[in-house]
Amino acid sequence: DKISITWGYQDFPKNINETEALNAHLKTAGSKGYQFISDVDARAPGGLHPQAHLWDNGKNAVDELNRVMNIREKALQNFGAANIRTGTPMSFLEDVLVPIYLFHRYQLEAATKIIGGMHYNYALKGDGQVVTKPVAKPEELKALNAILNAIDPEKLMLPQRIIDQIPPRPAGYGFNRELFTKRTGLSFDALSPAETLTDFIFSFLFQTDRLNRIAQHGQTNNNLGLNEMVASIINKTWKAPRQAGMQGLLQMQNEQILLTYLLSASINDNTSYAAKAVLQKNLADLKTLIEKTQKGTSNEMYAGHLLLALDRLKAPEKAKPTIHKAMPPGAPIGCFDESLN
Repeated sequence: DKISITWGYQDFPKNINETEALNAHLKTAGSKGYQFISDVDARAPGGLHPQAHLWDNGKNAVDELNRVMNIREKALQNFGAANIRTGTPMSFLEDVLVPIYLFHRYQLEAATKIIGGMHYNYALKGDGQVVTKPVAKPEELKALNAILNAIDPEKLMLPQRIIDQIPPRPAGYGFNRELFTKRTGLSFDALSPAETLTDFIFSFLFQTDRLNRIAQHGQTNNNLGLNEMVASIINKTWKAPRQAGMQGLLQMQNEQILLTYLLSASINDNTSYAAKAVLQKNLADLKTLIEKTQKGTSNEMYAGHLLLALDRLKAPEKAKPTIHKAMPPGAPIGCFDESLN
């Protein structure tokens, strides 16, 4: 802000060349690492500048994500009745739980934008700035690994002691958009928070602008390729060792959400032919894997999960990205939405 105001409003003596002085001012600011990227670029779901994000912290988006994940874990370990005031309905624990469970949401968004990302400046001819430079592949892989860690069922699962302390809301205290959606009637839905979070992450990773860039960069710049990214996600989900109990349910939920995005992106008109080709090949390989796995499982729940996936593979047009209701709002500042009035 100070740099912008100085550039826009500073007065110079008559013996000073104003253009040269202003250019020197910007050059000095650039040498100190200051850079301007517009709010429009930072807000875009398909944004690609590794330093242009909303509401994130830290010098490096991925390092900060890892730090925030540790804080979130500690907060969930300590979460309980002490988080609300005495005399408050116990059901209000859910209100307090939402921002803690989603504590890392903005760092996740920032990390996803590093994948298929690119350094760039609003450069002018002759100003000496770097015009464009793709984010290096090691940085992309670092970001992808941190993101995939966030959808690990162990990270997604809420402790049972927390679930047991959240009863249905009392009469007069209805559901509102600040809470997680439910498919379990009045009772707290233990799967819904994880569904919302995983869907949120995939909505950025599989944003078509990003998919199209990754498909190109992987072939031309020795960057992370789309096939490599999709394979990493499938390895973390469909090909991961089977888990039991709630973690097993979360694992299968992740797989179905991933399938939604693979199917939808594979037929999306905004997806490039190059990206569609990669997605179609991965879907074909996944179908083969599911059919092979189906023959060797005796677990009825898992067998049904596989049948559901095979049935969904027949009708990709029915797969809608972000099919789940949006996560509870959290941004401190944003555009007013009349639909919420």
